[in-house]
Amino acid sequence: MPMRQPDKTSLRKRYFYKLLTNITGAGISIVTQAIVPRCLGPKAYGDFNYLSSFFTQFSGFFDMGTSVCFYTRLSQRPNEKGLVDFYLFVTIAISCLTLILVVVAHATSSYSKLWPNQELIYIYYGAFGGILTWNASILNQMADAYGITVMSEIAKIVQRLLGLVALLLIAAFLLLDLQKYFYYTFASSLLLGGAFIFIIKEQGYYFNRKWMLTTKETADYMKEFYRYSSPFFASALVILVCRVLE
Repeated sequence: MPMRQPDKTSLRKRYFYKLLTNITGAGISIVTQAIVPRCLGPKAYGDFNYLSSFFTQFSGFFDMGTSVCFYTRLSQRPNEKGLVDFYLFVTIAISCLTLILVVVAHATSSYSKLWPNQELIYIYYGAFGGILTWNASILNQMADAYGITVMSEIAKIVQRLLGLVALLLIAAFLLLDLQKYFYYTFASSLLLGGAFIFIIKEQGYYFNRKWMLTTKETADYMKEFYRYSSPFFASALVILVCRVLE
């Protein structure tokens, strides 16, 4: 399929849909906050927030501004398939590093010090959830960079409404506990990420090169991303250390 030109949707229309998504999300968040803490209880709800926040920030540390570079360069060069392929490698590497941290902490029995009073299974769930959330955000940035913001915002609204209905049904039947709530967040992130991929593909943008980057191309992209992202390293490190010491 030939690559399409970026959508020329007006800035005003994009802003309207972004605003609509934020308003919808705020309303759904209010309802969610009224349901979930009561169903889970204060400890379980606190554990969920702690682990989710930690691993989201941990992925952000390994990101070190590379996602900002990716969004900026993809906005400037939307037809450059190699750029997408390169960052696909980056996302896989960051996702693996996050999981490796948990595996090493598990193998060395240091997880109880890194994440005090947390069950091991939920630590893995937190890591997996953080990875899914971060990857969904990257796909969202891709949609914005390609100028298909309106469709991606509609997808987010639909996903949030469906998620709310599902959550209400689960809570109504008294089935909501910490494990199921993690499953619920996994499903939400996977649904949203899948919607972004579908929209991007339907617009003619996709990962079409099938891992065919040359060594020179890879080296050039690494240099480009390093020059752009290296100033973000110090701030990301400070944020991560503060989070670990909380």
